Amino acid sequence: INMPVYNIELERTELKEIIAAESTTKQRLGRLGRTQPGEFYALYNYAPGEQRKYPVPQICQSKLANIDFMLRKSRLRTNMLEFQEYFPNKPEQSYITDAIKQLQLLGLVSTTSAKNFTKLGLSISKLPDLSSLPMSKAVYSALRKRQCGRDLIILSSILSVLNTSAIIKSIPSKYKCAEGDFMTLLNVMNVILLVQRSVPAKEFNIDRVCNAKGLSASAYILKQAFRRYKNLEKAFNLSEEFREDAQIQSSSWENIAKALLDGFSDNVFVSTRILQGKAQQFLRYNLQQRTFDPQQQQSDDTPTVAVIDRSSTLRTGNKGLLPASLVLARDVQYLTVIRSTAIISFVGKIEPPWLEYQFNRKMKLNAAEEQKLNADNILQQAIQKFPHIQIKIVDSKIVFRGSSGYILNAELFIRQQLTTTLLFTLESDSPNDENDTLTRNLKSVTNMPIDLFGPLRWRWEAEQQVKVRTKMNTKKRTITVTVEGLDSQNQAVKKEFMSFLSWLRMCAVIRDPHSGNVQYQLNSFSK
Repeated sequence: INMPVYNIELERTELKEIIAAESTTKQRLGRLGRTQPGEFYALYNYAPGEQRKYPVPQICQSKLANIDFMLRKSRLRTNMLEFQEYFPNKPEQSYITDAIKQLQLLGLVSTTSAKNFTKLGLSISKLPDLSSLPMSKAVYSALRKRQCGRDLIILSSILSVLNTSAIIKSIPSKYKCAEGDFMTLLNVMNVILLVQRSVPAKEFNIDRVCNAKGLSASAYILKQAFRRYKNLEKAFNLSEEFREDAQIQSSSWENIAKALLDGFSDNVFVSTRILQGKAQQFLRYNLQQRTFDPQQQQSDDTPTVAVIDRSSTLRTGNKGLLPASLVLARDVQYLTVIRSTAIISFVGKIEPPWLEYQFNRKMKLNAAEEQKLNADNILQQAIQKFPHIQIKIVDSKIVFRGSSGYILNAELFIRQQLTTTLLFTLESDSPNDENDTLTRNLKSVTNMPIDLFGPLRWRWEAEQQVKVRTKMNTKKRTITVTVEGLDSQNQAVKKEFMSFLSWLRMCAVIRDPHSGNVQYQLNSFSK
């Protein structure tokens, strides 16, 4: 069976295939027996002693940061280290240590004394439960810094009852926003709350409102979200510290996004399309991911590559609208342990200037790219254009240090300046020798009526944003190729064409693409 297991090394929860425990198989057998009469054939084929008697408790394979924080803010004023002796099954020490580390990374627990809250942690502990620590941090930022406290409280009320983004598909297009899923959900909640405030409490019926507004497919979720919001509203009304800030509503996506970034800064993703990568993929762009080389796929850290959930309003196809350059996600899901591509859901479009956290990033260069960088004075131009960050070359790598928003713009500037055009020709060494295999095959290829290199061009443009153009010279029996991209990409394209040329050199016969089409051959003979 598949169970969610927290991976400490990668700091993520994955679905891991594990052997079902005896108690689990018995439970499923009982459930099957209550469903309908019939015979049961077990598909579990375990050797004797291979199954555990009982499953591993979920607390022993989950992320414990939320639990640790709840213990610290409770009346017990304790933590996982002190409380673990009361657990029937103690989590491993590494899981408890990781929980403390995560709280310190969020700035909620002191790095000098793991038992004490920071000033930020103490303030957030006074908030009601908001389902997750990143959301609590985002709501606190909205209350204190971004002047959009009510917006985030409303947003957190619906996000807390959603485990998947499937609801977004059922929302009518008139409520969907170009900014993404967060503003779409906020729009829907505002529609419900506007009606609720405009009618007497006894007359308000959420089912009737959903039917009138075209939201009947989402009514069961919106009921839960509305109840959740009313509970949060009562809690904030009782708080002298946050009561006034909780009434401020800006409806500005920039303010809301900046508040969310304060909580979910680890979940910022950049489109690999603007980094000469695949059009529909995104790369984690934060403290944990420091290096990425789309051409050579080599990095100091393993990159987190993701695609946007199909339900999202920001999901685009291979044709049509271009993907958003920079997005913020609430959830990053890894469906299996071995799957390299994650799925990001509840996504919002953001702008580079909104990113305020500091981090380092490296961009690899080959010899030609490094030479062009120095010869064309590109590095000095970038340093002058982006004085807020540090840019230097170390071991054939450009190292960026500073604010993430400026780093992204600087990297895009350098990539654009490093783009070059490579021109080469596929030709025979003996163009006048009719008996030469390569000469004969090039004649066949250049006279073909089909776009032979179309798939290659589409692939390079979709996966690496490299423009490839080919021109068939039927008289000279040559193929002229023009490639536009980074030098490392251009050389990779040239290598692929040279491999094709080597194949032509050895190929004895090339079959005409229309050789099986009798009508085409008859038309050719008639001409």
